[in-house]
Amino acid sequence: MMIVAIVLAVLATTLVVGYICFRNGVCPRVEKIWVSNVRDTSLVFNASLNRGIEGEYRFEYGEEGGDFDSSTSIWNMLETKEPFLKLNIQFPYVVNTEPGKTYKYRFVYDNKKCSIVTKTKTFVAGGDLTQE
Repeated sequence: MMIVAIVLAVLATTLVVGYICFRNGVCPRVEKIWVSNVRDTSLVFNASLNRGIEGEYRFEYGEEGGDFDSSTSIWNMLETKEPFLKLNIQFPYVVNTEPGKTYKYRFVYDNKKCSIVTKTKTFVAGGDLTQE
């Protein structure tokens, strides 16, 4: 009887702690990043997240083979009311690029509890309108 009570207490604690961690800011999962409307000097950075959690985000980019020497502005994300609501971010941006040259980019997210830096992807300036 005592063992059953201990097991139930552990399960109840795990459920409560798991709920608190879930509600209070584990990182969102970045499902996909891509660029669209790629022109010679402008594009739209896009990200799809499994949900919105309060924090700051930006896209970093630079020439392929070089550093991430440029960044979009830092934007603040608010927590979505629905915990399982997917969040799609579109970030129109004017870039200082050369047509035909390949550039790399990544999505960066940060709050006081976690940070995310996605894998690096590439795009060709003035290339296809949408590049995934």
